[in-house]
Amino acid sequence: MFRTSRILLATCLAVLCLTPNAPAASLGKNPAAGLVQGSDGSFYGTTSNGGLNEFGTVYKIAPDGLVTTLINFSGTAGVNPGSTPLAPLIFGSDGKLYGTTSEGGANNFGTVFRLSVSGVMELLYSFGVGNDDGANPKGKLVQGADGNYYGMTYSVSNVNSAPYGKIFRITPNGTVTILFSFTGAEGAFPTSGLLQGRNGNFYGVTFAGGDNGLGTIFKMDPLGTVTLLYSFDGGTNGSNPQGELVEDPVIVGRFYGVASNGGASGYGTVYRVDAGSPVPVVLASFNGTANGANPHAGLTLSADNKLNGTTFAGGANNLGTYFQITNRIVGGISFTASFNGLNGSGPDGAVLEDSVAPGTFYGTTYSGGETTSGTVFSVTPVGAIQTVVDFANPNAPAPPVITSATSATINPNTLFSYQITATGNPTSFGAIGLPNSGDNDVTINTATGVISGVVVVPGNYAFTISATNASGTGTAGFQLIVLPGAPSITSTTTASGQQGQPFTYQIIATNGPTSFAASNLPQGLTLSNPATGLISGTPIVSGSFDVLMTASNNSGTGSAVLHLTFAEPPPVLTGVFNATILRDAAFTYSITANNNPTSYFAFVLPAGLSVNNATGLISGAAVVEGSYSFSITATNSGGTGSDTFELTVLPPTPVITSLGTASGAVGSDFAYQITTDEPIITPVDVIPGDLKFGPYGAFGVPPGLDFDVQSGVISGAPLFEGTYHVVVEAGSTGGIGYKEVVITIAAAGGDTNGVPVITSPLAASGQQNQTFSYQITAGGGPTSFSAAGLPAGLTVNSA
Repeated sequence: MFRTSRILLATCLAVLCLTPNAPAASLGKNPAAGLVQGSDGSFYGTTSNGGLNEFGTVYKIAPDGLVTTLINFSGTAGVNPGSTPLAPLIFGSDGKLYGTTSEGGANNFGTVFRLSVSGVMELLYSFGVGNDDGANPKGKLVQGADGNYYGMTYSVSNVNSAPYGKIFRITPNGTVTILFSFTGAEGAFPTSGLLQGRNGNFYGVTFAGGDNGLGTIFKMDPLGTVTLLYSFDGGTNGSNPQGELVEDPVIVGRFYGVASNGGASGYGTVYRVDAGSPVPVVLASFNGTANGANPHAGLTLSADNKLNGTTFAGGANNLGTYFQITNRIVGGISFTASFNGLNGSGPDGAVLEDSVAPGTFYGTTYSGGETTSGTVFSVTPVGAIQTVVDFANPNAPAPPVITSATSATINPNTLFSYQITATGNPTSFGAIGLPNSGDNDVTINTATGVISGVVVVPGNYAFTISATNASGTGTAGFQLIVLPGAPSITSTTTASGQQGQPFTYQIIATNGPTSFAASNLPQGLTLSNPATGLISGTPIVSGSFDVLMTASNNSGTGSAVLHLTFAEPPPVLTGVFNATILRDAAFTYSITANNNPTSYFAFVLPAGLSVNNATGLISGAAVVEGSYSFSITATNSGGTGSDTFELTVLPPTPVITSLGTASGAVGSDFAYQITTDEPIITPVDVIPGDLKFGPYGAFGVPPGLDFDVQSGVISGAPLFEGTYHVVVEAGSTGGIGYKEVVITIAAAGGDTNGVPVITSPLAASGQQNQTFSYQITAGGGPTSFSAAGLPAGLTVNSA
């Protein structure tokens, strides 16, 4: 009901729909505090002057717009003791209103009162009792978690004591306890009220006092112990703080407030302060002109968590401003509206957000209006300040207030028609800034208020509409949104990727699409965000795909086909990547890989080996011993996979070429040389099998004979005759060769009939043109010697 009656409220408040029991003269004037809203949607406020007794009033604005005076204050005596209320009212947990007056009461030092919403007042306390009482409360009360009420006085009742003010607690039945007396060090002359934080402590500010005499921020625990948190110095963070603090909705112990002076330009600041690190952070500095000067009231945290406030002066007309800070972290004033005198001047209280219609704020100005009696004003969601109540002449008809919608959205090239409606029976209408240039053609009928025409060019058009009667003109800002045409997709229509790899594609289109779609996406891809047009995912298949893309807005849908190609992933080689082979031995190895390779390569193969590029088969016989590292690859349409193959080529197994028989005689020198098809050069420590100490071996050697594992010579003088079957070995890294040698030993002096065995070294060296000699020695009683292939210059003595 209240939401739909906002038009009625604005209309009725402007003419003060007064009851016969509430004549205009009794409403009062010069409201110095903001409003409070009841659960029924009614607003309640105070005026500091005027009323039947000229001591101020409490008034009520009902949801239907009816304005009534609840009480007229009566000064030091009378029915409603009290005078000059400067603080806003609050609702207690009992549903009644609680407030203070700065003067009046039994001792003329101010009062605390309770008031029913029907207008029955109870005086709870008159300040000035005894020599240690407070005086002149200017700030609002706060109900603590314990159910009692807490507040501060601006001064004291005893002129002989420090006049810096008090902090008090008052029970619902009116028992007052002074919790703390300001000495000046922790602050002086508080003009505002306390805030109980979510941590249970109370927080407040003083207008003066502290280290520099320019005001303080302080904390009080529930027992009344006060701690100074910060002393203002008049620098960039400001001086003379006023208004109640407001706590951050998320961070416990973080508060926001205003300083009425100081700052970068000397006109006050908005600051943030953390109780745990109480050095204010300046969010805004007032410059005295555009954004205002000298804020007197605390901030209001709106439903959307923005900071809202007023300045008493400054602005376009130096009559004060309403301002808003959108970002509580970065700061900066994001919006300002200036008072013009007719809608008020000098706002002295905090604004209040309408609980039924969030985004609309209500407040009061101390002066302005038709004369200087002050106003109740509203700030619309688009930032327009409108007069709700003019305390100077409440019975006069108000200027019109625009009640029709202040925005519209249309398609281009269609007829636009809009009717301005307003309160106050307007006699003419106007519009400034209509889109009527170029291809656009929109006009207004000033007699009827009909705006009509065709807008061709899409865009956002802002203009001002007005309605006028004999009392003046009401204006409002109008936002006309002309939608663009249907989107046209401009992003590339081809894209490629690889199976198994993350993929993203952004659909881009003109004309501000609000939604996107994509069909026939390959498995693994989705339109992850229909609002932004992002296609993403990991494709699990390869191939070519035609995806239908669309982009839509209010004007229609545009489409395009996206040609997607996803290649297979590159091959990954599998199997074993090393081998050991013998020189000259046949060798085969198949390169294997997944993901369907179509060709294979092997780079820098050992001599004797080759690769079949179609099958990946490496084959042949390596002809050179050694260790080889070469690259093997497998390739498909998605790329190439590679690895390193380690190949060791060992020499072949030795073949023993020396004779299988030998003979000797007991006691006579005997020698037998193991020979192979090629030199044995393998180091001892890599000899396989039994050959632990040298490249040669011999088993079953006749007694009396010795075997040299390094040279392969069996030699000595046999001790016994007989036939011996000796197994001889020759080894290399390629293996061990074996042969049986039958050695026949005759009796001493007997004919061995054996073939001589050369026992002298089989290698020698010398120098060209230098004398060289070498003695051939052999077992078996040789009778002659020979040598074939001697170098030129050498001969042999055959005897």
